[in-house]
Amino acid sequence: MKTYVGNIFNFPAVCCVAQRINKALFVENGPLTMGDRRTFKEDISEINCSYVLDDNHGIMLAPCTDSEHDYSCLAQIDVILKNPGKSTRIAELCHRAIPYPLIVVLHAGEKRCFSMAEKRFSRDGKAQVVLERTVSTPWLAETQLTRFYAEADFAKFCKNSFRDLYFYYMNLLEALTCFTITGKLQISGIDPEFRRMRLEEIHQLELEIAAVKSRIKNESQLSIMVEGNIRVKQLEQRRQEIIQILSEEV
Repeated sequence: MKTYVGNIFNFPAVCCVAQRINKALFVENGPLTMGDRRTFKEDISEINCSYVLDDNHGIMLAPCTDSEHDYSCLAQIDVILKNPGKSTRIAELCHRAIPYPLIVVLHAGEKRCFSMAEKRFSRDGKAQVVLERTVSTPWLAETQLTRFYAEADFAKFCKNSFRDLYFYYMNLLEALTCFTITGKLQISGIDPEFRRMRLEEIHQLELEIAAVKSRIKNESQLSIMVEGNIRVKQLEQRRQEIIQILSEEV
């Protein structure tokens, strides 16, 4: 089975490790629900650690570490899926199982999606990873990613620390997520925090739209159906307004 699609980020060849990760390690380093265990068994073909960027591989960037955070390296994990339906959960489990900064690339045929997470160690003294913020893109076809790959070229990176490097790529993923909504990929010239807040607002609106639609799907009272449909229209209008704002920022 084809496991890699080139060097997506143009990382130095010396950083390539191409090491397969046994799925059992994720099950053993849980906690996983029964559903998670079934997902790893049935929906994942294989998991590979493709690249590791650290001083042992010639990447001489400053580490940023403290009692809760460890930005002393960056690793690319490639997950080859049989079924892409649970990609967000699978990426989350990868982030939790491996305490280092990860770029998780999920593959389903000719489509890709990407996930990164700010994480910290648990403050209660347990060896547990807490995800503070996660960025996961929708699925995109390879043909949609040409410009993103050009912008994600490691050779363009001009920062000093591994933390800078990680947040540089997180910003790129947020720009890519925005691209799936507006059709425009803007890497610079926009406040990342502004974009992040608007994307989060869109996400919350979509969750509420789905919840309202679910409530009224089998509703028998006409007044409640009408009220629910009005609410959906209001939420969809607000979503469109935010998309327009993001489009105008480009």
